[in-house]
Amino acid sequence: MMTTPTVVLVIIFVAALCLSLAIMEMAVTRGKWKKLNERIKPMYQTEAVDTNTLISKLKRRVNRSDYAKEVDNALKGADMKLTAFDWLAIQLGIFAGLAIILHFIVRLEFPFELLASWLLTGIGMKQYLKSRRAKLSQQLSKQLPELCRMVSSCVRAGLSLQQGFEMVAKELRAPAGPIFRSMSSELKMGTSMESVLERLTERVKSKDISIFVQMINVQRKAGGNISQAMDQLAKTLDDRARINGEIRTQTAETKFVAVALILMPVIMVLMFNMMFDGFLMPLFTLPGIVLIVVVVLIMSIGFYLIQKVSNVKV
Repeated sequence: MMTTPTVVLVIIFVAALCLSLAIMEMAVTRGKWKKLNERIKPMYQTEAVDTNTLISKLKRRVNRSDYAKEVDNALKGADMKLTAFDWLAIQLGIFAGLAIILHFIVRLEFPFELLASWLLTGIGMKQYLKSRRAKLSQQLSKQLPELCRMVSSCVRAGLSLQQGFEMVAKELRAPAGPIFRSMSSELKMGTSMESVLERLTERVKSKDISIFVQMINVQRKAGGNISQAMDQLAKTLDDRARINGEIRTQTAETKFVAVALILMPVIMVLMFNMMFDGFLMPLFTLPGIVLIVVVVLIMSIGFYLIQKVSNVKV
């Protein structure tokens, strides 16, 4: 019968092996795409690959599952060029790394190191995707005033709204350029403007983008002056960006206090556990779990209140 340390090592070995296979697969795929981009500029075609290998079969099965559809939408919204298989392998690798750290450095016992690693990996990866989506939204919002002025100039010059999007795709850098290039391609294939704009709001969760899309839909249905509306929206967005910048400067210290409130006790507990062997183990008893729940609840309430005070919306 396998002992507890053996089970831990087997789980860690399997997760580390999955991470290694994912990194190898990503490296090979990146090299092939690089060569393909150098050979074919206007049109892209996938190169023939060996689909009979075990990794290829496993990757194809994972990428065609219902899990992959949800993950692909999340990765696309975060502007990450990864497949569901790659994302799953990365999660397994991080899980293995955290399990090793928690077992040998923090000195948690089985199965607490696996449980803690699983929780940290799940919460951390979700927060990472959330931060990536927020970063994409922020970058696109910064480009939105320039984008509105460019579309306004095109419409004023007698071009259509679709041609204005094509100009944006050519002239603006990422993320606006690639996003509007994809939108232009969909419009050329016959997709309606409403559907393309709806997909934009689904991909980029931003209040500014929602206002931009709603303004275009209203002006197109009502037959209004899109050029004038774009100019007015660009001016409004510039004013909001300036005010938001001042607010972020004034609330930076408060947000730092909120982050320190969460990190300080965690760091102190880990330091004590490294100095005194088994310091954390009483926390995994029934009274310790109750204490953890109470502390987490109090810290969460404090963090929420500080965030509400410092989160000034314009």
